[in-house]
Amino acid sequence: MDWNKLFNDFADKYYAVPDFTNEEHVYALQNYLIEKGMLVEDVDFAIKTLLGEAPDKPTNPKIAQQAKKMGLVWKRNGYGPKDKKGITYKVDNDKLVPVDDKKDDDKDDKEKEKEEPKATVTGKDAVADRGKDHNTDVNSDYTDRGMDEPEDDKPKKKDKTLKKVSSEIEEKVFNSDISPDNDEFEEKNKNFVPKGTKIKKDLSNPPPPYKLPKELENLAPKVPKKYIQMIERMVNTQRYDDFKPPISHFIDEKGAGRISAQAGEILTLATVGMSDEQAELFFNSMNEHLDNSDRPSKQIIDKSWVKAAINNRKAIYNRLKKKYPDANLPDDIEHSAWDTETDVNGLGLENYKENKGFSTDIYLKINTPDGPVLDEISLKKDKNVNFLNSGAGKFADWDPDLPDSINQTVYRETQRKVLVDAVGVNLKLQQIMNKDEKLRKAYEETKAGKGSRAKSKLLRNALTELAKSGDKSAEEVLKKLNESRAKFEEESVKAISENPLKENMLKEISTEFPLKAVSEEEESMAIGDMSLDKDTMKEIFGTDNYEDIKENLVAERGPDGKPYVGYKAGVGDEVIPIAEIKIREDGTNYGGQFKFEMVLHKDFAAKLKTANETIYGEE
Repeated sequence: MDWNKLFNDFADKYYAVPDFTNEEHVYALQNYLIEKGMLVEDVDFAIKTLLGEAPDKPTNPKIAQQAKKMGLVWKRNGYGPKDKKGITYKVDNDKLVPVDDKKDDDKDDKEKEKEEPKATVTGKDAVADRGKDHNTDVNSDYTDRGMDEPEDDKPKKKDKTLKKVSSEIEEKVFNSDISPDNDEFEEKNKNFVPKGTKIKKDLSNPPPPYKLPKELENLAPKVPKKYIQMIERMVNTQRYDDFKPPISHFIDEKGAGRISAQAGEILTLATVGMSDEQAELFFNSMNEHLDNSDRPSKQIIDKSWVKAAINNRKAIYNRLKKKYPDANLPDDIEHSAWDTETDVNGLGLENYKENKGFSTDIYLKINTPDGPVLDEISLKKDKNVNFLNSGAGKFADWDPDLPDSINQTVYRETQRKVLVDAVGVNLKLQQIMNKDEKLRKAYEETKAGKGSRAKSKLLRNALTELAKSGDKSAEEVLKKLNESRAKFEEESVKAISENPLKENMLKEISTEFPLKAVSEEEESMAIGDMSLDKDTMKEIFGTDNYEDIKENLVAERGPDGKPYVGYKAGVGDEVIPIAEIKIREDGTNYGGQFKFEMVLHKDFAAKLKTANETIYGEE
């Protein structure tokens, strides 16, 4: 397999500069490789190799052949996984032999914990990568290994000290004009060609173009000059799709992510550095311009993102005024910055990748009586926050005896067989295939065992069109697929609130949950107009110590039957829901993979609102 060609093709279709510390990019690559016809097991190994997590396969060909016959997946420590009887294997004198569980029980518990795969957790509901130096840090370095471990194994405390920055660097970072220049940008905007296509599209909005009020043209160096100019460009540009045009279209930065979410971060970054009067002038000018009915529907910045910036700014200022009562805000905000290594280094923070926050989007450098401090903020457009974005494939890690009813691999194989069998008995579909070379090839390859997400989608789409025309056979197949999907989701919902899935899921997320970064004041979250910070956490939970919160995380099912992760301080105490668990197929009736998500629970959102009113009052 030509991996260079494969990754170049992936980069052209998805991300100009893939960042495989970014969970969204990894997930896209996983789907891409499956679409290319790779077996799920091979995709898993390829992804782990890419992330530096792949185990060393046996070099002895006899051992490799024996392992293959036994169906063992090799791990770095030389052990195969537990089989359905709960037996694991190791190499002994060039043979694979069952592990002596009694001897293995003496193994250091901390070492066992290190070997267990961690859930992929993200505090970002819209992940945005800002370039080759940007680290989205979706997999936190935090671990909980006990107090008696060697000093070198303990998580390093992040150093938030701001070092002195030369005037030359500050000038370059915060007061330089945007690149490319306006002429080059306007040419690119009128002749945009998405990578992987030959389509040329004019992305410029109809006149008149948006111009910032003159009073806001000289906000640098408090607000970086390049981002003020970038806002104008984004308002004057249409979206091609959710991810295009990329950031590199507007500014000389490489990266990817949902372009509107990134624009929302820039809007908030800019307005936090403005006075109340300047912010009001800015928001009014934006909304007045966006009221133009001639604007196309696909806008990078629409009024919902302006509203999000208004709300986020309110949440941030409520917290800052309480946290820094002796600071004169916004005058004492020296700089605002985006989550790029260049910007953050310009603030004076060293070792960006080691010291940045869990999911920080913007940074502030604030002058206080005790000296300059760094304030880090994770931005959420509204209360639709996704705390975790993983997949049901994790179930096999949490339960070695996973039943077939919630085994994603079994589901996928069954689903593809249903699709292939349906084609074999449907005469109308066979006639369509004789005319459609792409559909015929997808069927033949899937039938031969070379199934993929893309091929399954073609077959599902063909059945859907037949069903619309009244074909009863196609209708029955789609009904069967819907019932199978619903059953998987229903069984998964039930299993996740029962052991062993419940216990092992809670163990994995406890060390990675975004609340930890908030409780340790590594960062705060602006969720719409609400602030999730150390003070509001204490108001909700009665403690701001994450160790206490972590030990009391529970998985329950609510009155509506939906599972959630919550906090319960003691026996008989109220369970405070934190995150609703959602399980849904990624690619309805063809994807064969289920997303496993944790989104902010509506009851937690209500408690957060009350906590904000109590701590910060109503304005």
